[in-house]
Amino acid sequence: MFAIERFVGIGCYVVALLCCCHFVKKTPSLKKVKKILNIYLLILIIMAYFYVPYTTMDLYRIQIEVKRWVSSYSLTDIFGQCLRSSTPGWLLYGYLLGLTRLEGLLPACTALIVYHNIFSVIISTAEHENTYGSKLSDLLFYIMSIGEIYILAIGNIRTAIGLSIVAVCFVNETYHKSNFFKDIPLYLIAASFHQAALIMCAARILIVLVDPIIENGKIPVWNLIALTVILAFFAAKPQVILRFLNSATGKAINYLSKNYYDYFWERLIGVLNIIVVLVAMLQIRKLKSKSKLKETFWFCALIVLLIVLFGNEFAIFRRLSVLLSIIAIPIIGSLLVEGDLCVLKFGGRCFSFQKILNFNSWIVLLLECVRGDLCGYKFFQL
Repeated sequence: MFAIERFVGIGCYVVALLCCCHFVKKTPSLKKVKKILNIYLLILIIMAYFYVPYTTMDLYRIQIEVKRWVSSYSLTDIFGQCLRSSTPGWLLYGYLLGLTRLEGLLPACTALIVYHNIFSVIISTAEHENTYGSKLSDLLFYIMSIGEIYILAIGNIRTAIGLSIVAVCFVNETYHKSNFFKDIPLYLIAASFHQAALIMCAARILIVLVDPIIENGKIPVWNLIALTVILAFFAAKPQVILRFLNSATGKAINYLSKNYYDYFWERLIGVLNIIVVLVAMLQIRKLKSKSKLKETFWFCALIVLLIVLFGNEFAIFRRLSVLLSIIAIPIIGSLLVEGDLCVLKFGGRCFSFQKILNFNSWIVLLLECVRGDLCGYKFFQL
């Protein structure tokens, strides 16, 4: 079904990816790499704008829902709905874009947000590790070979925006030592888009508040203030907090009790990427010079634990594996800098992490094109 349309759509995605990786590989300047990534981002946005979803895709249903909002509610009504909704950010975002009557703006703007965040994580890693050329190209190829992320961004919308904001905030806090408390508004925006993002935001806040107690046995002043404010808000507005918590836990229980959908090939792709991340995590623990990645390691470990506990439900598995792949970018980029570090010995040969990563990325891209979510991408219909 739609063989020609899909062949052209997937072909454009792969050609754009390979061209971008080629130019990044040949460019010895991070300043020029940023320009290349901006051009690549523009291509991804254009492809997202013209995306034609099949009737079973989330975007098809979302576009119908947004049209109903625009025809039924005024802006004042929407603000009222936001006050009662557990995902007010998504409601306002969808409504404002729906007012334009341009259906392609919803996936295009989401692609802009999500991949701007992902490319920010890649550039932050490159700057921190002082790497460019082939290693930076390999890092880009690793994350972009996961076409599932692109389809999640332009098709699922809410989850991708929320999780990408969590990822970029986390990297800024660990790499650039950005103040966590300054990022709280961004975490709130992320949490307002989807319950999965809300849970990861809560996990991140918990780690920030508890980590100093475990490390030093005392609570820093800022953490104490933050904890006091959270408890005070909970005491003053318990119904607001409970609404968000009930929505998140209710959704999770509903998912876990009823396995609505599963897909073997995306499961396999997710497992392959999780294995690569686990290999990277094990290797990074052996390198004392990489102790700066301790927070990233433990956040990845938390996500892996959640996958083990709740990953039997496909939607949870899919979202968490995507988040893990993005959060792990600094660990993977840091290992690529080590070059010929031997990770696996087989048949008398020694395989570096770079070789293993590249092999996995090509396998994942191939699976995405022939059986994964990416194989459903098309931007016209005959």
